[in-house]
Amino acid sequence: NNFTLKQRQMQRLQAETNIKETKDEVSTEVEKSYRKLRQLRDLMNVAMKVVEYRREDLKVQSDKRESGLNLEADYLTSRAALAKAESDLYAAQLSYRIALNELKILTGNF
Repeated sequence: NNFTLKQRQMQRLQAETNIKETKDEVSTEVEKSYRKLRQLRDLMNVAMKVVEYRREDLKVQSDKRESGLNLEADYLTSRAALAKAESDLYAAQLSYRIALNELKILTGNF
């Protein structure tokens, strides 16, 4: 029957269009995930450098405190800055791991 044939051809065309749109959407999401991972990796690297800097600053402030060259408040401020830097690093690491798992789910590699 001609009508049934045309109907099936339209259904096939619609299915092929849906597949293409889904592939394009998944591809776009995977690309976004890769970009997000790169950004988070860079953020982690910066956060690690900040932690290193804050550790060195704490050592300097500790040495100054032992020598009587600064106030206790300077030392405590340095300790607080290190704690904040470490917290930022942990947050960046967590975000990276979450993004990595999202990418694994998108690509079916979980």
